[in-house]
Formats: sequence, structure tokens, C-alpha cells
Amino acid sequence: MSGALKLAAGPAVAIAAIAGAAFALVSTLPKPTAGDRLAVRVLERLESTRSSGGTLQLAGEEVTVRCRTLAPNRHLIMLGNGARLVLAGTHVHVLRTALPPEPMLADLVVEAPGLPAAEADLSGSHALYARELVSQLIDGTVETGVDSIDGRPAGIVRLTTTGPFVDLLIDLRTLAPLAVRFRSSELVGEATLGDPVPLGSRRAC
Repeated sequence: MSGALKLAAGPAVAIAAIAGAAFALVSTLPKPTAGDRLAVRVLERLESTRSSGGTLQLAGEEVTVRCRTLAPNRHLIMLGNGARLVLAGTHVHVLRTALPPEPMLADLVVEAPGLPAAEADLSGSHALYARELVSQLIDGTVETGVDSIDGRPAGIVRLTTTGPFVDLLIDLRTLAPLAVRFRSSELVGEATLGDPVPLGSRRAC
């Protein structure tokens, strides 16, 4: 499980306040790095859009990912192999039974480490990535770089720096998330992300 996914979940308003603190922190640095400035711009992008899902490769499987917003701070992640995860802030839970009516969800989720946490990090969730990036900004541990996807340049923003490692690949022009990579001592995976959708979309995360 990634370090960010171990953090306690908080209400959306608290996350917004923390994000504001991250912006303020970077603006007061004597010499904010290019990485700091890029991370703040990516954070703004993540907070203004949501993910429509994508396709992930992990543990020898390639599966599609779809999302649904359950509440401002809760998202359902649906994998093509039948797995169902609930992201509550930065906590990941796995649904052990078939999906019931939404009011019953809280009674049927249990904490699960390992594979579900990797699946959550590869789900494409802009909400989760924003929270992970806020942690890096506040800790002053932002790492960025450049790579390529299908032959075109892409920026990299590392969302966790203490392992497992999660790297978000972005379009250098629009800052839209394109892909994400996950690496731990047990698992290596990646996901190609779908097009961003407007904030407030129900079938998104």
C-alpha cells in the first residue's frame, strides 16, 4: 500500500484547505523549483477534472477500469475482472460481495492491503492523485522528470516518494493525466488513462 493511501481520509473541504496551503507554501519559497511550479499547476488541473477510467496492467492481467462518484469524498472503482474498490479519501477498501444499493456500501467494505492498493493507484482517480500530490508539496519532496508515451514527450510527477512509487505521466501542453505507473517490492503495473471529464460528473473519479 502506498504511503499516501495510509493517510486518514478527510472531508473535501479539508483537502481543499490543504491544497490552498500547498499553493501558499510554494509561493513563499525563496526559490521554488521548476518541479514545484509544475506540481502546483498539475494539482490545479487534477482538482478541476475527474477521470473517466482507463486500462490497467497489473499482476499479469490487463483490465478496464470504470469509476462512479458515490459522495464528494467517496468513489467506486470497477475493474473488468469483477473487482470492486471504494476510495474514501486516501483509504482503499475492497467490496467482498456483489454491489448492493449505495446506502448499504458502508457496511460491506473492509480494509485491504497489497493488490487493491496498487489497483487504486492505477485507477486513474484524479481525486486520489490530488491528495497524494498535496502530501508531496507540503513535505517538500516533489520529484518531476520527462519521459515519453507512444513516442511523444510526457512529463512525470512522482506522487509518492517513500515507496511504493507512483508516477503520474502528463501531457506537457495541457497537463492532462495520460498514464500512471506503480512499483513496489512485490508489484509493478501501469495504466493508460481515459480522457478527463468535467468536475461533478457522476461516472468519474
